[in-house]
Amino acid sequence: MDVFSIIGEVIRSILKVIPKLVIIRTTHEGVKFKYGSIVTKVSSTNGLGLFKKTGIHMYWPLITEIEVIPIKRQTADLHSQYLSTKDNVTIGLSGILVYEISDVVKTLTACFNYEETIPELALASIKKVVITYDYKHLHGQGNSVDKHLTKEMRVFLKPYGIKVISVCLSDFSKCRVLALWGSANTIA
Repeated sequence: MDVFSIIGEVIRSILKVIPKLVIIRTTHEGVKFKYGSIVTKVSSTNGLGLFKKTGIHMYWPLITEIEVIPIKRQTADLHSQYLSTKDNVTIGLSGILVYEISDVVKTLTACFNYEETIPELALASIKKVVITYDYKHLHGQGNSVDKHLTKEMRVFLKPYGIKVISVCLSDFSKCRVLALWGSANTIA
C-alpha cells in the first residue's frame, strides 16, 4: 500500500464521523435507516432543526443510511408475455403500468429491489386476469379489461406501498408458439 492509499483511507474514515446534509426534492421521499434497523421517513416537508419545513436532512454516515426515491407519477413498461386465454387461444401481450409511490417506507422495506418487484408483480396480475377471459372478450372489450387489470394490480401492489393509477395492454396479438422440447435445447 502506498502513502496516498493510506491517506485516502484515513480521510474516508474521518468523513464517516462528520454529519452530512442531504436535500430531498418535492418529487422524492426517502427512508433513514438508523443503526440499520430504526426506520424513519424523510421528505421535503419534514426537515430537522432549523430546516423543519424544508427538505434538508442531517445524518451521521457512521450509523445511518438514507435512501431516496422518486414518488410522483411513474410508468413501467411491462415486457411481452405469451398466455393462453380461457378458450385456449394463445396471445402475445405487453402492457404499461402508471403508478405513484404512496408509502415510501413500505416500498423500501417490503422487498429488496422495488424496481424489479413492481414489473414482476404487474406481469403476474396481468396473467391472473387474462386467463379468465376468452379471446373475443379480450379483443372486443379493451376498456373493461384494462379496468379489471387496474383493479387487480392495485391488490397486488398495495402491500408494497404502490398506488396504481392505470394499467393498459399496449400490444395484443394472436400468435402461435411452436416449441420442440429435447434433451439439448429448445427450438422455438
